[in-house]
Amino acid sequence: MSSSHPLKLDVVDDELRREKRGKQLATAAVDTMNDVRAIERAKKAQDLVELKLTMKMTDGALSLSEFKRSLPLLSAASLARIEHERHLADLCAYPTCSNRPRGAYGSARDTLRIDRISLSVYSQNSSTDIAFCGSVCQQRAQWARTRCVGKVESDTSLLVDRNPHQRVKLLEEQTPTQFIHPAISSNTPLLPAPPTPPTPPTPPTPRITMLMHAFDGVMKHTNKIVTAACILTLITHPCFSSIYAMAGAGIAALIAKTLKRFIIHPRPYPSCKHNGMPSTHSTVAGWLFVNLLSSGSAVHPALRVAGLLYLIAIPISRITLGLHSCVQVSCGAALGVVLALGAIYFRQFVLSVY
Repeated sequence: MSSSHPLKLDVVDDELRREKRGKQLATAAVDTMNDVRAIERAKKAQDLVELKLTMKMTDGALSLSEFKRSLPLLSAASLARIEHERHLADLCAYPTCSNRPRGAYGSARDTLRIDRISLSVYSQNSSTDIAFCGSVCQQRAQWARTRCVGKVESDTSLLVDRNPHQRVKLLEEQTPTQFIHPAISSNTPLLPAPPTPPTPPTPPTPRITMLMHAFDGVMKHTNKIVTAACILTLITHPCFSSIYAMAGAGIAALIAKTLKRFIIHPRPYPSCKHNGMPSTHSTVAGWLFVNLLSSGSAVHPALRVAGLLYLIAIPISRITLGLHSCVQVSCGAALGVVLALGAIYFRQFVLSVY
């Protein structure tokens, strides 16, 4: 059948449309990948914030103002995890309390809990009573979890603001007329008043607190200070004893790090992933302590005393900073001392090098 208007196959336009559609799909895929990466970065940033707040709140009692400043950054599940970590550290689960809990963590089993506000699952002690020092702290923690946290989890597991204009007011700041009491029926027995919590210990004076913060601030930079001291020693005293002491310190550190791979002994905080037995800093400090003590007249007496005092402070700082336990620090220092004494015996009685 013939026609005066033959059919045109628009092949070129069809190829252009397919090419345009392919570019749109590629652009959409790139945008989706960028969104996923942005969500992952935001999630890592939020996890880091929660880790810092966890380490801060498990270090002891938190002041009321610091706790109120931290609540807008947390969700109900995050605060429950922090209470869990405080119970692990043998502290009352409420962050502003410095008392010990009613019972140890190991006396109850863990169960999975669902946070109905953030729709997240977290692990919690099956007996929450023993995690607190008393019912007062337990009620305060429940109030903070349900009414004072500033974040909820979205569909992407990211924390979003629950109410940006919410004013945080803890239960202990409420007046008695503001408390929310359940309705009491005639059949409900009247409960006795909760026991008065024990008086918390007297906090240290501001001067002692300032000195402790200054000590921790200096000892956080132990790696840089010891490295600078070793380099300065090699420059000012380029002799065999200096090279031997510095090289031996490096070997002692390598031995301690190797032992950590085989000895399963976690650090004080469960959030730290690496093992802590033995403490590498304490091992190096023990090695340098013995070598500095046996240096004789090669080192000025004032410098020797200052160095020995600083080397003693290194293991202590690993405990105060919460990075190692007393057992890990003691084993590390003992390992360094044994290695140093063994090296001295080998030099003097086997190689006859003094």
